[in-house]
Amino acid sequence: MKRLFICIICFVSVMAAYSCHPKDGVNNGTNDKLSSNVINIPASAAANPSGKLPKLVFADTNHDFGDIKEGDKVACTFRFKNNGEGDLIISNAVASCGCTKPYYPQETKHPGDTGTISVTFDSSNKMGKVVKTVTVTSNCQPQFKFLTITANIKPSNN
Repeated sequence: MKRLFICIICFVSVMAAYSCHPKDGVNNGTNDKLSSNVINIPASAAANPSGKLPKLVFADTNHDFGDIKEGDKVACTFRFKNNGEGDLIISNAVASCGCTKPYYPQETKHPGDTGTISVTFDSSNKMGKVVKTVTVTSNCQPQFKFLTITANIKPSNN
C-alpha cells in the first residue's frame, strides 16, 4: 500500500511539473529548451508541417533485466537513429519513478545520426516483477516516445 501511495505521489509530481511548462510554444523569457527549440525549428511546431522533420527511431524500446537481486543497480542502453530529414532535438527524458534515471544526449542529431539513451535502475526496496517507463520528448511527430524496462527482483541473501 505504501508503494502504491509513493507511485501515485511520483505520478502527480511529474504531471504537476509538466503542467508548469507553457502550452503555446512561447518562451516567455525562460530558458525552457523545448520552447526555444520549437521556435528555432518552425516546421516542428506547425500543425501541418511543410518543412523537413526529424524521425526518432529506436532499435528497441523494451529491455528486460531478467532476475536481479534486491539492491542491485543495473543499466541498459537504448540505441536510436534520426531517420528523418530534419535535425532531431531530444529535449527531455523522464522516468516513471525516482528509482529509474535516464541520460539523454544534449546535442542536436542531424539526419542519419545515431545516439543512445542510457537508463539506470536501482532495485533497492523493491521486490517481484517491476515495470518502469521513460518518456522521451523530442521535436518529432509524435512528440513522445516511450521506453520500458522490466525486472524480476529476488530477495538478496544478506
